Amino acid sequence: MAALETTLGKSDFAEKGCTHVLILEIDRIRKLKDLSSSFDKIDPYIKIIVGGFEFDTSVHEDCHHADIKERTSIPINEETLSGGVFQLQVWDSNNMKGDAKKAHAEVSFPEAMNPIMQDVDCEPSGTVTLKMLLCPIIEILKMPGKIREMESIILDAEEKIQAMEEADELEEADKALLEEKIAAMEEADEAEEGEQEALKAELQAAQEAIADVQRQADEASEQFKAEQEAREAETQAKISALEAEASDTDDIDILKASYSKLLAEFNNSTQVLEQARKKIQKLKSFKEKHDYKKQANKKMKDMKNRFGL
Repeated sequence: MAALETTLGKSDFAEKGCTHVLILEIDRIRKLKDLSSSFDKIDPYIKIIVGGFEFDTSVHEDCHHADIKERTSIPINEETLSGGVFQLQVWDSNNMKGDAKKAHAEVSFPEAMNPIMQDVDCEPSGTVTLKMLLCPIIEILKMPGKIREMESIILDAEEKIQAMEEADELEEADKALLEEKIAAMEEADEAEEGEQEALKAELQAAQEAIADVQRQADEASEQFKAEQEAREAETQAKISALEAEASDTDDIDILKASYSKLLAEFNNSTQVLEQARKKIQKLKSFKEKHDYKKQANKKMKDMKNRFGL
């Protein structure tokens, strides 16, 4: 890295009436956010204001971290130095709407001949790292090698700090990567558990549906069986009643055989059994209205002719 050095000559010191010169390097900016806009990144540059002197760095596009590495030498008179501070501003370069100030800070002058490296926290966001050396004019004019000696101290300190920061960044990166892996594993476990629970629920629902269908089938079977038995019992009862009423006739055996054959042929058909029940009921009605023997004989002949008996 190039050494810090003043770019001012003796005539500059004399013309500006300065008693000191501030050798300043704007090293970098970190954690900068545009809190006044929905955009996360800006096009920043740094403005240094010392007394009537201003210095602007180059613009760094679309970022909130930037390595600037720019330096300047600023002449300072006693009045400016007595104020104790100078202004540091962060601006957003915008060709459309014009540049806008995004952050600022007041920076105290360092002690004379005491090189420092300082992180300056800006309001409302951003941290700017500065390297500074405040030299009396007489020291610059009489001992030009002294600056380089102090610059060497700054560079050694900077290298150590940079090495520590790089190590911290690597550690943070490893930690972040590990956390991401752990989070991914946890998400995968949760997803797998969710899938297993869903499969269990589907299986249970299917088993319950099968059991419900089986129960309905059993109930329907029992109901059909009971209805069939009831129909058979009703038919048999009616036949027995008719047999009892027709016991004094000579045609009772023919009547019994006819009804037994009819019952055997249509025992498994609900529709035919219903028709038989209606026919039996009709026979009973005929008996009540007319002489049973004549009507029964006539009905039997009709049934024989119909069923080919």
